[in-house]
Amino acid sequence: MATTDIEATYRRHFSGVRARCRRMLKSSALAEDIAQETFLRLVEARPRVDDGGNVLGWLCRTSTRLSIDALRASRTQTPEVEALASRAPSPEAQADARADVSRVIHEAPRDELDAVMLVREAGLTHGEAASELGVSERTLRRRMKRFDARFPKRALWLMPLLLALTTAIMSARSCSAQTVAPDASGVRR
Repeated sequence: MATTDIEATYRRHFSGVRARCRRMLKSSALAEDIAQETFLRLVEARPRVDDGGNVLGWLCRTSTRLSIDALRASRTQTPEVEALASRAPSPEAQADARADVSRVIHEAPRDELDAVMLVREAGLTHGEAASELGVSERTLRRRMKRFDARFPKRALWLMPLLLALTTAIMSARSCSAQTVAPDASGVRR
């Protein structure tokens, strides 16, 4: 992707990326920063984006992930979470529930995790999330319902805390997918 291509992409898509970020973040200034960071990362990721060919998809994914990171960083513990923590089950029940959550997250298909993250964490409407994922709203709702059905009732008290853990797991999955294999000497480069 040549510099002129990046400039054209910027002119064509910047306002849409900024609007998407503004809807998710509810802050014009932060949305502007995230949109600019998205295009900076496009310049850095130019060779990888050239191979894939779907620049708009890459911009949407990157701006969504950066917005989610910004939301996560700006959130403080709410009274609802504090109240939940004060009514938390016994340590044994907590351990069982955490094991259930971990199992569900590791076993859940990526499409279900993406649907849940866009709607519940990023705050997109079903229509916006469906558009982002390239599926119908009905398919999006089915994916969310399948994800929710994976949880045993004893783990439901962890649901408000699940989104942060899901984000961390998804980040780890995408990082491990990008890990370079060791060379002949066994060293990762």
